[in-house]
Amino acid sequence: MTKQNKKQKKRTPAAAASTPTAATPPEVFPIQEVRDLDIAFPASVSHLMPAYRDIPTDFENRPAWEDLASRWFFSGLKGAVFLPKEGVDTSKALRHLQCIMGSFEPKHEHKMLGVAYLLSQWFKEIRT
Repeated sequence: MTKQNKKQKKRTPAAAASTPTAATPPEVFPIQEVRDLDIAFPASVSHLMPAYRDIPTDFENRPAWEDLASRWFFSGLKGAVFLPKEGVDTSKALRHLQCIMGSFEPKHEHKMLGVAYLLSQWFKEIRT
């Protein structure tokens, strides 16, 4: 194969179509079933949240979601009304997030950013 043929092969539309772009919406992180024991003693939660490097730096309304996650962590959200996005089981999602917030495994910055990002993926709005 010549150098020119190799260059042409690299530029195929199929290869370009599989490359993510800024306009490609992120995949929604799956909500997982969390046991009562995991909420009481959340030892390992890395499987419940995206890796720090995989969380987009510019997800929609990031400052507001980060503020909400921080308030929830430090003060609680007593009386909050969670308005889920279509297909989201609110109870299951909140148990998932509660488990992450109670764990000592991830660094605090990763935990708060992860919770904020998951809130933004699973809920339209949270009224406090």
